[in-house]
Amino acid sequence: MSGCYGGLQALIKDQINRNILYIHCYAHTLNIVLADSAAIAVDVVTLFGNLETLYVLFSRSHKVHNVLESIQLSHGLPIRSLKRLNTVRWNAREMCLRTLLDRYESILEALDIVHTDTSFDTKHRSEAAGLLISIQTKQFLATALLFSEIFAITGPLSRYLQSIDNDLSKAMNMIDVSIASLEKMRNGSFDVIKTMDDTFKHIQSIQWHTTRARRPKGVPGTSGSPETPESKWKHETLYVVLDSVLSSMRNRFEKNRSLYEMLSVFSPNCFPRLSEMYNTVYDLTRAMTSFCEKYNLDSKSSDEDDMEQDHDQRDADVDYNDFIEVSDEQRDEHLETKKNDIRG
Repeated sequence: MSGCYGGLQALIKDQINRNILYIHCYAHTLNIVLADSAAIAVDVVTLFGNLETLYVLFSRSHKVHNVLESIQLSHGLPIRSLKRLNTVRWNAREMCLRTLLDRYESILEALDIVHTDTSFDTKHRSEAAGLLISIQTKQFLATALLFSEIFAITGPLSRYLQSIDNDLSKAMNMIDVSIASLEKMRNGSFDVIKTMDDTFKHIQSIQWHTTRARRPKGVPGTSGSPETPESKWKHETLYVVLDSVLSSMRNRFEKNRSLYEMLSVFSPNCFPRLSEMYNTVYDLTRAMTSFCEKYNLDSKSSDEDDMEQDHDQRDADVDYNDFIEVSDEQRDEHLETKKNDIRG
């Protein structure tokens, strides 16, 4: 659709006007930003891959699904089910991730039962065993909390961009607020690792997954000590994901900012402000002329020429200085006389 050679925008430009501007749907643009961030780090790919595997395991077998439901009921919790991931709409991933974090202990308990109970199918037991290992690492939980916070920041923006009565000016402000919040998060306002340790400190089985220690290359002024799992996760996942989201949002949303700010005055919510900014229709006309000049559009039309001629004629027929010292009744009577003269 957006192809510059054979897409819809190319057809419209070729057949209607070469100066027509193509603007990608901003809600879809935000989805693209998040989708790009989901494929940039190994821990993120592992997170969403395991979420999909969890959904398949608990939805494919009623027996396995009943285990998770019964555990939630035994703990006095409302029954929550994992949702299927949707690659198009990211709110599905947000809901799935929220369910995982809210029912994390119940899911661990259900996986342990499926894994150890010989009455379950061998394939289900094997999948449960693999998931128990994968989701009990701090890398997995830290990445889940990272995206949970990203969704908390971008979720309201995504839903507003999909609303039918959104205001373009407000949408741009919300984009700025989201970028500022992500920058604060990048600078350490939200400590993912500390939040994870505080939230899941009572679960002793959760540990950092360690690999063979790798010493950094010799750099003057460094001790050359091995990289810890925490710092490795920050460098390879936390900063990489946030930098990707921030860079993509800036590049994609800044491109047509000036155009959106100009078009925002035509939103119904801006009509009261429009009357304050432009006292007469001619003020608005001059603003539109400036807009057309900026984007190489034809600002002149026969209607506009007629309107200018009519305006000049009325200026010649009516001396506005006559109205300075007269009452409203006299002014109305004078205008009515002028109208009758024109009609006659």
